[in-house]
Amino acid sequence: GAIAGSLAALGAPSAIAQEVQTRAVDLPKFNPAPPGDRFFGVPSPYAAGNLTFHSAVTLDYARGPLTFVRRDGDDTTELGTIVSDQLFLHLAVNLSLWSRLALSADLPFALVNRGEDVSDAEFAFRRPYAVATGDLRLGARVRLFGEYHQGFQLGVGGYFWFPTGAD
Repeated sequence: GAIAGSLAALGAPSAIAQEVQTRAVDLPKFNPAPPGDRFFGVPSPYAAGNLTFHSAVTLDYARGPLTFVRRDGDDTTELGTIVSDQLFLHLAVNLSLWSRLALSADLPFALVNRGEDVSDAEFAFRRPYAVATGDLRLGARVRLFGEYHQGFQLGVGGYFWFPTGAD
């Protein structure tokens, strides 16, 4: 019995102290369509004008976008609201060329950013900063087919985000 107990103790994995990890979380946010588009949240293939400049200021509010919960089977325990309120102001510009090419920029600012520090045995989440600058988004798109009032339009485009925001 003593030999078996000693072998079991030697074969048992050693307990290693685990370090609590702190995580920064980038929440999915509303990315408005460029100014001058026909749609609000989805870019249109159409470039609105020939050498036409558009600008916009958009507000985006979220209530309780990030809550930390622990699930154990059917039981759910709310550990805290990491982000309770967010209000973003988007300053955006768009330059349309030849009614075919659109170049855009969007810089969001977090005007309201409230929450609480939340942690458990494995993770620690920091509440957001009070006011912060978001990441700059630059975009370009080209209309390949279809005119403004036609039901079918086709275009190609892309966005690039630059890490100008606060951590």
